[in-house]
Parts: sequence; structure tokens; C-alpha cells
Amino acid sequence: MTNCVFDRNARQGVSIIQLRYATFRNCTFSNTGDTGLYGSHSPAAGVDIEPNYRHDDPSGTSKGDHSTGNITFDNCRFVDNEGFEFVATDKYSTQNPVQLSNCLFKNSKKADAAVVPAAANITFTGCYFDEVALWPSYTYSEDATLTKVSKCQFNSSQSAQAVLLMVGDTPNVQVSGCQFKLDAPSSHTWYRLFLRGKRITFSGNTVAISGKEEDKQNFDIVAILETQKLSNNTFFADAPSNMYIAAAKTGVTGNKLKNLFLYR
Repeated sequence: MTNCVFDRNARQGVSIIQLRYATFRNCTFSNTGDTGLYGSHSPAAGVDIEPNYRHDDPSGTSKGDHSTGNITFDNCRFVDNEGFEFVATDKYSTQNPVQLSNCLFKNSKKADAAVVPAAANITFTGCYFDEVALWPSYTYSEDATLTKVSKCQFNSSQSAQAVLLMVGDTPNVQVSGCQFKLDAPSSHTWYRLFLRGKRITFSGNTVAISGKEEDKQNFDIVAILETQKLSNNTFFADAPSNMYIAAAKTGVTGNKLKNLFLYR
């Protein structure tokens, strides 16, 4: 599908179930849930890759007869959706690769906009997240594995939500060569980057933090409490501050800090 626009739908921009070998190029998935008087109903996502449950299984636990995957989103836009901009939240949602390249994720309507690739074999390359968080693994899926995020940019200047959230021992998440720009007011309710998991790799990234981020509620700006590898990252504030980076005690090498304190 090329140059298609999926706008102002009630439930989803696109639902994907047991689809193989598909490409979406230069497509826009926007304003799901914003339909006027009709309203919306959950999940109201831009794109939702849904679990492969068999319809003849009343328990809803059997894997589908066809695995979803080999799907590419190239230069697509996910904008101002009421639910998640992109979501796959079950270990059966994908069994084969899903690749998102040079895509834009943007939301100007809500403070907790997010992309949730909590399933298997999802890759983001060269994408731009504008006021949209990335949550590769959290309570939605403890069985997710192999999410790769590389050469992406994250901009957060409006809401001090968790821009990157990864927890759990099972998920295998690799984040490399990305840039994070944190420039929101100081009314934090949680950490801005939170990583805790034995199979998380965070390497070669740059995290730039504005002085406006200095929190008065005793939250570290970045908490990387447990990783498989935390290496060659640069964390810096634009002026001297009392902000802290909480880091793991093992697997930490070659990182640089400026105008920040390290807590271990």
C-alpha cells in the first residue's frame, strides 16, 4: 500500500492479523478515535498488530494457523491517535520480522502518547518520535523478545513522561545510536528513561537534558538499574545541575557524563 491515508476511524487506523509479506509506504495513520459525535472504542490505535488467536478456540489461547510478519512500514506517519500510535502487545502478535524505517510518531493531543512494540522481532530504524514515548516492554507483555531500535531521534519538550520504558527479565531489547532530547518542565511524575532487565542493551546513544528538567520531586532523570550492556553513551545537561543518572553496577563501560551526577 502506497500513499494511503487512514484518518478519523473509530476503532483502528489499521488492524493487522495473520498478514504476511506486506509493505506500507508513505502512508498516514492519524486521528483514530476522533470521529465527532460517534466517538471511539478501544484500542483506537494508529496501527494495531493483534494476537494470532484461533477463532475456533473459545479459550482464546491457541496460536493462529498463520504467523504475522515480514511487514514493512517505510516513511509512514503515525499522528494524533487516541490510543497508541503503534501497538503489538502479545507474544503471538508477531512471529516474523516487522520493520519500521524512517517513520514519524507524533502526538500533540495527549500527554501519554506511546508506541508499544511489546511483541517479537520488531525493528525501528531512523524513526522520529515527537512527544511520543517508546515502551518496548512493560506490563503489557513480559514474553516479548528481540526489539531493536537504532538511529532514532526522540524529542520531548511538552510532557515529562517516561520517554523510554523497559522492564522485565525476558524481553530482549537493543537500543543503539539514538538521540534523546529532554526539554520538558520539571513536573515529573516518574523517570524520563527507565531501564531494568538482564537482556537490555543500551549503547552508543546520546541523551541531552535541558536545565528545565531539573526535578523537585526526587526522581532521577534517567534510571538504568540493570542491563546486559550499558556502553559508550553520552549523557549531558546544558548547564551545571543537581540532576542524577542512576546506573547499574555491572556491564557499564565507556559512558560520558557532563553537568550530571552518577549514582550507583
